[in-house]
Amino acid sequence: MKKYGLVFFSLMVSLSVLAQDKLNTGLNIGYVSSTFIGSGIPHKDLAPNSSAIIGGYFRYRLNDKFSIQPEIDFYTKGSKINTIDNLYEYVYLKYLEIPVLFVFRVRNEKKLQPIIIAGPALSINTGASGSRGYLNDVKTIDAGFIAGAGIEVWKLSFQVRYDYGVVRFDKSSQDLNLRNSALSVLVGFNFANKRQP
Repeated sequence: MKKYGLVFFSLMVSLSVLAQDKLNTGLNIGYVSSTFIGSGIPHKDLAPNSSAIIGGYFRYRLNDKFSIQPEIDFYTKGSKINTIDNLYEYVYLKYLEIPVLFVFRVRNEKKLQPIIIAGPALSINTGASGSRGYLNDVKTIDAGFIAGAGIEVWKLSFQVRYDYGVVRFDKSSQDLNLRNSALSVLVGFNFANKRQP
C-alpha cells in the first residue's frame, strides 16, 4: 500500500512541475456507507456498513468547463448480513481505489462553483475479513463507476458520490452475484496557490 502511495505522490509532483498553470492537487476525507448489491443470498437482508475514506488527487484542467481528476483513495467497503434471528454478520473489504473522474463545472463563479463528476474506478483489495475471521474468497481486482455532484468554495470542496460496482467480487460460489456499492460524503482541500479559472 505504501508503494502505491509513493508512486502517486511522485506522479503528482512531476505533473505539477510540467503543468503548473493547469494542474492542482488536493486531499479528500469523508464518510462512506457501503453495502452489497446483486443476488444469491436467499432470505437474508443486507444492511450498510460505515467507514471513513481518505485520499489524494490531482486535477488537470482541459478547458474552462472540463477537467480530468485521477485519485487514489483508501477505504473499507462491505455490508452487514442478517443471518438468523436478526443476528448480523459483518463483512469488511479494504480497498485501494483509483478513480479517473471527469469534472464538469456547471458555471464559473468566483465564490461558489457547482460541479458534476463521473468516471470509472479500479480497486485493489488489500484485505478482507468478517465476523468469523479473514476471508479468502474475495477477488483482488474490483471495478466500478462513480457519479456525483458537489460545490467548491475557496480551496474547499463538498461532494456526494455514489460508487456502483460492476464486478462480482465473491469467489466462494457460482450462485452468488454480489457487487459493491457505496455512498460517500467528502470534504476536500485544494493545495493550489490560486484558483483555476
